[in-house]
Amino acid sequence: MGKQSLKSFTILEEVLGIGIILIVFLTILSLYFNIELLINLMGDFTKVIASVEKKMEEIKIKDFNNITNETFNIEGFSSDDAKGRVIVIDSNDLKTVKIVACFRSKGKLIGKESIDNCINSPIEVVTQIAKFNN
Repeated sequence: MGKQSLKSFTILEEVLGIGIILIVFLTILSLYFNIELLINLMGDFTKVIASVEKKMEEIKIKDFNNITNETFNIEGFSSDDAKGRVIVIDSNDLKTVKIVACFRSKGKLIGKESIDNCINSPIEVVTQIAKFNN
């Protein structure tokens, strides 16, 4: 009978293999947590956009002279975590209406100012409303 040669991995190859597997596992795990944060953020964005659109619809049915600056709460958030603001620029028979919303998602402020003084945000809707004379 001939001598059988046993082939095995050296300790260095085993450590390198485990290291590569560990790096791949940690990368996949971090992607999972980042995707979870993104999903939560997109859910919050959806709630805020729905509130802004609802406020725009409310403004559309108002009498022209009753369209004024105001702040409003965002549905699904506490008043400390989200606020909307209607900014009206009036010029005779035409009003430019800008609706801006700032909110906190997972502790992070979305918008450039504070919640109570929201003037710039990724969520902005602008329209112009004209007065019709009968």
